[in-house]
Amino acid sequence: MEGDIIAPDEAVDGDGGSAVPSDPYSALKQNYDAVLQFTTTVQNVLDGWAASIERLQALVTWQDPTASTVLLASMLGLALALALLGLRPLATLGLLWVFRPPALRDPCPPPPVNLLGRLPNRSDMTL
Repeated sequence: MEGDIIAPDEAVDGDGGSAVPSDPYSALKQNYDAVLQFTTTVQNVLDGWAASIERLQALVTWQDPTASTVLLASMLGLALALALLGLRPLATLGLLWVFRPPALRDPCPPPPVNLLGRLPNRSDMTL
């Protein structure tokens, strides 16, 4: 409508986005909350990476002898298969396994991933 007058509190920025807040402290609080949420997400991702690295370190330093023995046996089996079959057939089989149709996939994680996820990390040991 031609006769509508927009109050200064209802001003809209040029791209048709949200209204400009009338209180500068509320805008500052919104920005602070967004930065806080972003840093919390980054911290959680880095914590997950650190826990995975600690679990791998526990495997290779024999802190859990059973899991390290399973890892050693699987690495020896993979080396033997690589020596007998070669890289191309193993890579082909691996890609066929990764890109199998969803109907042939199991909803549970594979045993190596399950084993790695169950290994304790340093934060679990301190509790």
